[in-house]
Amino acid sequence: MKKLSTILFFVTLTFISCKKDTEQTNPVVQNEITYPDSIYYGKNILSFADSTVLVDQADYEMGATLEKDASLYLIITNYSDTLTTMIQPIWYFADESGWSVNNYNDLDSTQKFTATQSGKIDLKMFFIANSRVGRCKIDFYENGNTITRTKYFTWQ
Repeated sequence: MKKLSTILFFVTLTFISCKKDTEQTNPVVQNEITYPDSIYYGKNILSFADSTVLVDQADYEMGATLEKDASLYLIITNYSDTLTTMIQPIWYFADESGWSVNNYNDLDSTQKFTATQSGKIDLKMFFIANSRVGRCKIDFYENGNTITRTKYFTWQ
């Protein structure tokens, strides 16, 4: 009986040890966010390198793939030069899928884009320079309320 108890103890210990090793080498990531080069509409600006120069009035997309339990919101700040006599360079979007978009805030020149679902999210986007040079900053808030990365773009 003592031998049987000892054998069961070591078999159980071995099983638990193997299970821990498997969990450590294959962790389950439930909140990963990726930015593919393209999802539905064309080149994804979120996958571009920082300081990319965008083409005025070209079609782009803003998309991501969110795993289960991931959260994402972006705040785009317009840093374009402004003159009261000219229209400021700006961006436009359409056909949003998986995004909730706040109105453009004229007081601080920002607009917030919030992911509303997991999986692929996307929207069409284009930038209009209005005969000027447009500049913006995108702050990424991935899985929380802290900026996790920032990218700057210009367009003309």
